[in-house]
Amino acid sequence: MTNEALAGRIAASESTSSRHRRKLESAGVIRGYVALLDERKAGFGVAAFVMIALRSEQPRERKSFETAVGAIEEVMECYSVTGEDDYLVRVIARDVPHYRRVVERLEGLPAKPHVESLMVLDEVFRKHAVPV
Repeated sequence: MTNEALAGRIAASESTSSRHRRKLESAGVIRGYVALLDERKAGFGVAAFVMIALRSEQPRERKSFETAVGAIEEVMECYSVTGEDDYLVRVIARDVPHYRRVVERLEGLPAKPHVESLMVLDEVFRKHAVPV
């Protein structure tokens, strides 16, 4: 959204709007700006949620796992979660053989994870805007 459009939306001057935006950026409320790509149109036709349970609960092993999983470019999100599993990861791949290779990489990460997958059939919706 342009600064002019934002100013009109919040009924403020452009300079006030710009100053407010800079404050939000400085405070870390606005972490950055991105272009949202259509994963399928970019060639990634497979998406899955992967539940990962570590075989080791050592903090050093967890940190090694988190660093290693973050280095896998097909891993789009990673959450530490409650329940039987330790992490929930969202993975994208070009096709099923590509996805299988990503899972093999996940299974070889530190802390010897147990991996289970939920393949995405259709994306019903995904929100990116935080309701502020």
